[in-house]
Amino acid sequence: MNGPREVETVFTEGHVELLDWVGGPVLADQDDKGVLLTGPDGTARRIDDGADVTVFTGDEAAFLSVTRDGTTLRAVQRPLRGDQVAWEAPLEGAASRGWTPLDALPGRSVGGTRGVALVVETDTGAQAILETFPGGTGRIHPNRWPNESPVHVDGGLNLAVTQLYDAPDRPVLHVWPLEPDAVEPVERRVAGRWLDVRDGLALLDRDGRPVTWRPGTDVVTDEPRPEGELVDARFLGPGTDTIAMVVTSEGADRLVVVDRAGGALRAVPLPPGRVRVCSAHSGGVGLHLTSVVNGSVWAWLAPDGTTRTAPGEVPPLGGGAGYGHRRQGATPFHAHLPGGRPKGVVISLHGGPEIVERDELRYDGLYRRLLERGIAVLAVNYAGSSGYGPAHTRRAWRAWETTLREDLTACLAFAEQKGVPRERTILLGASFGGGLALLGNALLPGLAGVVACSPLVDLVRHVRRMTEEDPRCRSWFARRFGDLTAEDARAPLDPVRLAAPEGGPVLLIQGDRDPISSLGDVQALARLAAERGLPWELVVERGVGHRPVTLAQALTRHRNLMEGLEKLAGQWGHSAGTEFLVRPTEAT
Repeated sequence: MNGPREVETVFTEGHVELLDWVGGPVLADQDDKGVLLTGPDGTARRIDDGADVTVFTGDEAAFLSVTRDGTTLRAVQRPLRGDQVAWEAPLEGAASRGWTPLDALPGRSVGGTRGVALVVETDTGAQAILETFPGGTGRIHPNRWPNESPVHVDGGLNLAVTQLYDAPDRPVLHVWPLEPDAVEPVERRVAGRWLDVRDGLALLDRDGRPVTWRPGTDVVTDEPRPEGELVDARFLGPGTDTIAMVVTSEGADRLVVVDRAGGALRAVPLPPGRVRVCSAHSGGVGLHLTSVVNGSVWAWLAPDGTTRTAPGEVPPLGGGAGYGHRRQGATPFHAHLPGGRPKGVVISLHGGPEIVERDELRYDGLYRRLLERGIAVLAVNYAGSSGYGPAHTRRAWRAWETTLREDLTACLAFAEQKGVPRERTILLGASFGGGLALLGNALLPGLAGVVACSPLVDLVRHVRRMTEEDPRCRSWFARRFGDLTAEDARAPLDPVRLAAPEGGPVLLIQGDRDPISSLGDVQALARLAAERGLPWELVVERGVGHRPVTLAQALTRHRNLMEGLEKLAGQWGHSAGTEFLVRPTEAT
């Protein structure tokens, strides 16, 4: 599979959902024409018939298509298995004046009927929740907290639940009454990240551990907890007795089935790779796994805990490529190695910083292209990352330069063991990791160079912007970097420090609509590098935010990355290819 073709495959498959297993995977893909459902034999059919919105509801294992026809709401529910059901409901008040669907959320009607409510934008531009339950009316409820994301509605309990990230690392759920004039309206806050709901019982992630909670009460119950950090979880089967949990430890995802009553934990064998939860209903849980060397796999977890798998569209990588999770001293990293002696090494630094990189198809399969060219990739979970316990995360706090030097030195030592010297080593980073890659270039002279995407290059300015928007962020940043709002604040990611004369060549790739990494900050850094006569280049991708969100953007980003990496690799006699050259109309 050639480069652009595989980028398209990786990007597209990452947006496909596994909804059921009927002799093989039943897959759903949403495009500008609606939802395309593909069966195990490859037969595809559209299921929405021109509706205003079509969503999948796990509670009913069905698609719900909704259309506004004047003052009437028309709905069709199409189960994956069984006959479709259609109903109409009058649209009341503001709901009859027009709205645009934004999202869907599970819930129950006043009478207890399970179904889906829609998050909509009304004709006045306000956000609201529209009831679409069978047998009810199309009532609309203003979202009283428009800066929060609705996740659940229960008409019987007269409540809606919205989610707010109260601080960068602590999500909070806010319960408020749909009808504020009702007797004894409820309003409360509960700490946790919303994961699932079944039969009125919500499943939450509270600081990396699973808990259950009944909305409308303050009762939160700790659930049996597997070793590692909770990534995602769903109720398994028709009730709430069993939970399927994805946890990560030592840079790898694991699937664990938990018996809530007895507390028993059972690991479920799966192919290697990152685990993405696609769907969950009474028939099981759909999963998508991706790995650099092993490609992609669809997996279905049945209620009895058994699994079935089928290969995805990304095939295993040949040529003798291998993978292993390694530790060099205190530094953990994923070692993706080509067959034979590596011609060079790319050290990859993820963003965050408090996330964890697994064996996964980052950059839409970029690592696979490098391995095919004989270049090894060391994806480092540097100090400050999550996934290895709190001590590893906190080791970097207020000591980023020290710990980054230690981590990069450990990776360089491993590369030396594989016969690759420093001058054949490139740093690759994105977002916060892009800033760290530039800092590493300054700390460790003699590297082949850096490719940095959407890099965070002026942490002081970034923190001041963030705290002006939301003062609650200040304490989060202060614990990790010190008080960067002070007049004389100095940060590890500082333009003067990053544009170091002793560093190697640099390619900066930046979207002009990035809401996180400032284009102005990156341009200022590039100007400073030019004033110092440094071999730096800036590519601005038009219409791109913090990361590519369309296939066209992903293809452009991939070409820009490969051109930059191969240009740096060309310094050691590794010829650059031609298939990834940047088109002048796409970047400047």
